[in-house]
Amino acid sequence: MLYWMGNDYVETLVSALRDGLLKQDPGTRLISVHCAGEPEFETAFKPKGGSETTDVATRMNVTFPVEAVVVDTAQRQWRLFLRAEYHATGLDVPASSQVKADFNLSRAEPV
Repeated sequence: MLYWMGNDYVETLVSALRDGLLKQDPGTRLISVHCAGEPEFETAFKPKGGSETTDVATRMNVTFPVEAVVVDTAQRQWRLFLRAEYHATGLDVPASSQVKADFNLSRAEPV
């Protein structure tokens, strides 16, 4: 179901999170990441043409509740509560498909 995120969707998520944190604070170290609940899926389909009876996914959104521990440049540890949101479009035409990632911080606590 998550083939559009690559061969290892967990590594894709962790890499995107790490890259985003480093853009904000180049000295940030990611200590741990884990999924804090069940992911939420939203999928759009269109009927497959011709004699095929199986519908084709055209768009998919998946949201992972994520908890991460980081150390910032000042060497403070933080526990971050995030929603990692992935939006894939054009899945029915692989050459033009696009994937966008958004990380939304809901809470941060010192550790």
